[in-house]
Amino acid sequence: MPNTKIYSRARVDHVALRIQKKQKNRTYHHSTKAHGFGFVGVLFGVCVLSVAGLYLSVVNESAVRGSRIFEMDKIIAQAESDREELQIKEAALRARVQSSEVIEKNDMKPIEIADYIVLSESDVVAIDY
Repeated sequence: MPNTKIYSRARVDHVALRIQKKQKNRTYHHSTKAHGFGFVGVLFGVCVLSVAGLYLSVVNESAVRGSRIFEMDKIIAQAESDREELQIKEAALRARVQSSEVIEKNDMKPIEIADYIVLSESDVVAIDY
């Protein structure tokens, strides 16, 4: 006699249904399982993005600071050139004042179309153009 049991039709259907459910659960479990790194991969990605963002912000801040320094250097150079021009004008005006004082002090007659150079307190030279 063969070693087979005879099962009822309900039992065969029940076993077949259980096998189908197991196969379905197995494929569902494999399809929904995270592949690759999983949570560690996501955490690593977030860390990389954070570091990249921080790097970009630091580089941007340095660039902005550099442009401000460049603008301030321009302003300083302009102020220095203005200061030199003002010092030259001041020296010319002081020379005119000194020459007029020397002319009055020595009872000289001023010439209208000449510039004066003060050599010392008592000497003035008139230059005609």
